[in-house]
Amino acid sequence: MKRIILVLGILTLFFACQKSTTDELGEFQDCADFMDMTKKNLFDQSLFYRDWKLSKYYSETYEDGVLQGTEDLTYKYNGNWLSFYNDGTLNGSKGSGKWMYSHNYLLCKGGSGIMNSYEVIELTPNKLSYKTEVPAPGTIMDFYTPFFKDKSGTHLFLISEYIAIQQN
Repeated sequence: MKRIILVLGILTLFFACQKSTTDELGEFQDCADFMDMTKKNLFDQSLFYRDWKLSKYYSETYEDGVLQGTEDLTYKYNGNWLSFYNDGTLNGSKGSGKWMYSHNYLLCKGGSGIMNSYEVIELTPNKLSYKTEVPAPGTIMDFYTPFFKDKSGTHLFLISEYIAIQQN
């Protein structure tokens, strides 16, 4: 009987901890499966609060954890910009939405309701860099496992670098 109570207690604690992790993400909790929830924020959130202009956009392809190549895609997205506000709203060249910074991920939700999670690589008053993993071409979404969970196979990352727009 004591063992059953102990096992039930451990299971209750386990599920309570799991629920609280995603609860803290609020409306962004659907992003949790694509985030390394063990990470902590590395940057001061207030550094986001400004206008940003895309300066570089490129892809990186990894095979079994080893970088295989990069491709510059900046020319396709010239003119993209973002504005982060301290009330959690977001404006950009693709419309408006909401944002949150949690577990060192920038979580964004567009006006259409589409959510994305981006791991923040660098954040200074003048530069913002983040990356997101997307399924590699030919990957069946049901069999897709993020790089942070399993480095084997092919993984494709999109990296965005922004510079702060100087305001007068």
